[in-house]
Amino acid sequence: MKSNRLNNVFCLSCNEQLVGSTSVTDDNELPDEGAVSICFNCGGIALFTLVDGDFALRPGTIEELESINADEGVRHVFDLMERAKGGQL
Repeated sequence: MKSNRLNNVFCLSCNEQLVGSTSVTDDNELPDEGAVSICFNCGGIALFTLVDGDFALRPGTIEELESINADEGVRHVFDLMERAKGGQL
């Protein structure tokens, strides 16, 4: 798992600045186009995209969001976030 710094990327739901990304599936240095972003501030889901060579977030389509919602890894991340907020980690 590798973390990376991001510049000028903001959550589409709460406008919190995302300062980094971490891959939970491999050691990619940077997010792939279409990689899922989960805001640790509000839990907002978006997808990474490139705009003029810089990372940005875009909303997912209904089909993409249904697929993300069915992903066991994503559910695990939300479970960890809930446990961390409840002081259980």
